[in-house]
Amino acid sequence: MEHLTHKMRIYSASLIPKKLGLWSYSQVLSVLVLVVKKRLGKSAHLWARNSFLTDHFTPGLSDLDLTLYIDGDFEPLKLKSFLKNLEDLRWVFPILGEVNVYSSSWTPHFIDCVNYYELERDPQLQKKIGEGLKPNKFQASIYLARMLESDLKNLSLYPALRRGKWMRHFSKVKMSAGDITIRGIAEKVVEGAGLDFSSVNTLMAYLKEYSPGKFAHEITHTKEVWLFFPNRIAYFHERFPELTENEAQIFKCAIEWEVWGLMSQIFSDRLGDLQGHLENILKCVKRAQETQKNVSFESLAKSIEDFKEMSSKFR
Repeated sequence: MEHLTHKMRIYSASLIPKKLGLWSYSQVLSVLVLVVKKRLGKSAHLWARNSFLTDHFTPGLSDLDLTLYIDGDFEPLKLKSFLKNLEDLRWVFPILGEVNVYSSSWTPHFIDCVNYYELERDPQLQKKIGEGLKPNKFQASIYLARMLESDLKNLSLYPALRRGKWMRHFSKVKMSAGDITIRGIAEKVVEGAGLDFSSVNTLMAYLKEYSPGKFAHEITHTKEVWLFFPNRIAYFHERFPELTENEAQIFKCAIEWEVWGLMSQIFSDRLGDLQGHLENILKCVKRAQETQKNVSFESLAKSIEDFKEMSSKFR
């Protein structure tokens, strides 16, 4: 069913005039904004983020990713009910992407975990919380790696439709684009992270075997996976490898990305055993600190502990 839906969206993307497609998406967004105000009150604000705000948005193929920001207190049960309704709405409007949820009551406490480049894709959220943040090359490398992982299907099937999006990604991190292919992007991920070029083949092996539903024991536990996608295999924290200082910086940014992403989905039923996952991530962070003393993980470990405590109240 998912494969059929994807093929239909690709087909519609080639037929729908862009202006008509943008108008349709805008109408859906306008209705949802009104519904949010009615269901959650005046303190709740909904807006679009990511590709919808760019010239490279492709109606029919691109998702309408949303941000829900709540100023002040809120009712968790009412919020969860609304998000469940949005999830069900995807059966009618498959264009609806992920809804990231943030609140002025907790988001500022985790600001150290935000990836500068990912935050740039959400200008309204950046205005609220991004003052004073600065990027680094490790964040750039993780940003490209995570964008690559999420775009594998489209890149493999319809690379021409993704070229504009990837040119923008590379411009954002101030890197030359190179080949807009899975391997070409993987090479830039490795280059940006300052790793040996041999890491490209290992990273490609992971990308070829990757699928969202794979379990940790089905993934080859190479160092590159620990560096860029530690969330996929954190269950096997006892196998965590020793890291160089450079590798520790990459790993730290990857974990920060994971914590920030999980925080934005804290009310989602799709997260499963969130407490267990956070505990496994925390054990990986502690192992990293034991093996690499030149990079501090103290603040990150504290953020994970705080997140565990917060999530236990909301889930």
